[in-house]
Amino acid sequence: MSDLDYVKWRDLPTEARKYILFQAFLSPLLFTWYLIPYLMLIQGMGIIKVGLIFTLSSLASAFVNVLVGRLLESFTLNYLIFANCFIDFIALIVYYIGFLYQNVWFILLASIVDDISDIFSPSYLMYEYLVYRKKPRENLPIS
Repeated sequence: MSDLDYVKWRDLPTEARKYILFQAFLSPLLFTWYLIPYLMLIQGMGIIKVGLIFTLSSLASAFVNVLVGRLLESFTLNYLIFANCFIDFIALIVYYIGFLYQNVWFILLASIVDDISDIFSPSYLMYEYLVYRKKPRENLPIS
């Protein structure tokens, strides 16, 4: 099998197929990475205020991530991925409230919550490593 040959869907383990479908449903939400700063700017927030919100949220989440990071080893990957999705969901709800009422404090809170969920991101890589067998993983068209 050459590097250009692709693994067939039926040849992937069931866990890998479930994970691919999960990612397919989750990926449309990624546009929020670009949409949220844009919404901040079109609502009249200056570039300094937007930058300040993201800077403060990064600082606040850094402290929380240290505390949460110590607890990660006591949970399975499924729970960690669920926690990431749930926290992102909460952040989107708080963003919605912040934009609806044009409340900067809610937008800052949502940004902090969104940054906190980043601590769970390595769970996806570890899960991928477990669900893809070595041979098909080498031939998947991903980088």
